[in-house]
Amino acid sequence: MSEYRVKNISKLPMLFGQKQGGLARTLIFKVLGKLQVGSLTMVEQDETLLFGSKTDPAGPHAEVHVHDLDLYRRILTGGTIAAGETYIEGLWSSPNLTEVTRAFSGNMAMLEAMSDQQNWLLRLALKTTHWGRRNTAARSRENIAAHYDLGNEFFSLFLDPSMMYSAAVFPAPHSDLAAASQHKLRLICEDLELKPEDHLVEIGTGWGGMAIYAAEHYHCRVTTTTISKEQFDYAVQAVEKRGLQDRITVLFDDYRDLEGQFDK
Repeated sequence: MSEYRVKNISKLPMLFGQKQGGLARTLIFKVLGKLQVGSLTMVEQDETLLFGSKTDPAGPHAEVHVHDLDLYRRILTGGTIAAGETYIEGLWSSPNLTEVTRAFSGNMAMLEAMSDQQNWLLRLALKTTHWGRRNTAARSRENIAAHYDLGNEFFSLFLDPSMMYSAAVFPAPHSDLAAASQHKLRLICEDLELKPEDHLVEIGTGWGGMAIYAAEHYHCRVTTTTISKEQFDYAVQAVEKRGLQDRITVLFDDYRDLEGQFDK
């Protein structure tokens, strides 16, 4: 399965070097510098840093011991959920967790600022990751394989029998997914005003549901192409099973390599 997921983009070394906490540590400390209620003491090995003020005896005064500098990257990219996860994993500890909770609860504006930093960095990381997987012909095959070639049995667990992967249109509140998928296909074909003399081209075969529906119900010719090997094999078998080889051509080609003329 592909490792290019939103959860994993935080691992980009160019953005979050782990040496001395890197950029993530700097940004976290910048946010902690806005702490207005109580104080937070960060203990890192032989260094102790104080954020906020201890002058108010009634204010929350929290102490956090950092055991792994990767903590900063994790929190910056994962927010409060990551704070809990990293505590369980032992990246940090505290002699008084209640005070830590009180300190952050009393500084919601600071947490919002941290969220803004997180969102900005995630957007930057996403752009960087997407650039690295830009849509060249070769990269497209890798991207598609990473998602759609997980196995047809896997997708059959949650798709309808026609294996439609896009949003269904429910004709009635009591309709099931299978009926809604067929209804959606009918609406698409009606919008296209398909006729028997039409030659329809479909970019992105999926598992062949659209091509089969159009050929069976509107008797048109369909040329459909995919770069997913799993989907290609499934669609070819589905077409052959229904005896539609004379009306449906399934290609294992990039859409940029398509040749010919089509009506719709």
